[in-house]
Amino acid sequence: GALTLEGVGNKSIVENIQVSYTKSQSSFKFYGGAFNARNLISYACGGQADFYLTKGYSGSMQNILAYRHPFVGNTAGNGNYNNYDNVYNKNTAGILIENNPDDSNAQPYTFPVISNVTVIGPHIQNGLAPEYLNTALRSGALVTTQNARFKIRNSVFTGFPVSGWYLDDQQTALNFNSKIAELGFSVFHCTDTARTFQVNPSAVPGLTASQFKKFVLEAGYAKESAQGADFMYKDPFNYENIDLTVKDAPLILSGANFEGIFANPFFNKVSYIGAIGNDNWLQGWVNFTPLRTNYNNPQ
Repeated sequence: GALTLEGVGNKSIVENIQVSYTKSQSSFKFYGGAFNARNLISYACGGQADFYLTKGYSGSMQNILAYRHPFVGNTAGNGNYNNYDNVYNKNTAGILIENNPDDSNAQPYTFPVISNVTVIGPHIQNGLAPEYLNTALRSGALVTTQNARFKIRNSVFTGFPVSGWYLDDQQTALNFNSKIAELGFSVFHCTDTARTFQVNPSAVPGLTASQFKKFVLEAGYAKESAQGADFMYKDPFNYENIDLTVKDAPLILSGANFEGIFANPFFNKVSYIGAIGNDNWLQGWVNFTPLRTNYNNPQ
C-alpha cells in the first residue's frame, strides 16, 4: 500500500506521516494538488519511488526523509507494471519528479518547492536487492523526467549504487539550464563516483554524464561527497537501532540558504542541509521497527 494524495488543495495540512514497507508502489504519491507537506518519512520502500511527484503537484515540502532497506528491492524492475502509476516500469528512486507521464507538456506543470530532503539509499550492503545495481533502470536518489520543473535546496541525496541524480530527458535538462528548474545548496553521493550524476544518453543527446557532473559542480549548484552517508550519520545501517543523528559533518551542518522563493513563511529557516540536523524531529513518533510493534496494545 501507499499514501496517495490526488488533487488535494492548499488548505489541507499534511504533516508527520510515516509510510513503511510498500511493496510495488511508491510510498507517497502526489498526483496534482497544491498542498504543503512536512515531516514525511518513507521507510523500506519497495516500489518505484519513495516520493513520486507528478500530474501538476505544486506545493512546498520540508523535512522529507526517504530511507531504503537493502533487502527490499524495486519489484517494478522485475516486470511488474502498474498502469495507474504509469511509470514505465523502469524507476527506482528516492525522489521522482515528472511533469506528466502521459503528456510532458500538460498543464498545470508539476512544480514543487522542496527544502531539507535526505535520501539514504541501500548503499552496497550484504543482501542488497539486485534491482539497485541495475543500470537499465532510471535509478537514483533523485530522478527527474518528463519536462520536470522544481526548486530544490538544502538537501542530501546519498546511497543509491548507480546514481545520485538521474537526469532522464532533454526538456528537463533545458529547464535546468535556463533556471526554470533549480537545485542548489545540496550534496550528492553515489557508491560509484563516476555515476554520481547520470544522464539518459538516448534522451539527452550530446550531454554526457561527465559533462553534466562538471556543469553542476563547477556552477556551484551542488557538492559531491565521496565519503557517503555512513560518514554523515552515527549509525544509519544498524537496523535494530537506526541512529540518524548527524556526526561531525561540516558539509551538511551548515550552509543552508532560504533566499528568494524559500523565504516563504512555510519554511523553517534552519542552518543545516538535509532533513535531520540539530533539531531531531524524528524523536518521539518515528518507528524504524514497525513490524515488531503492537499498535493495538501499546506498552
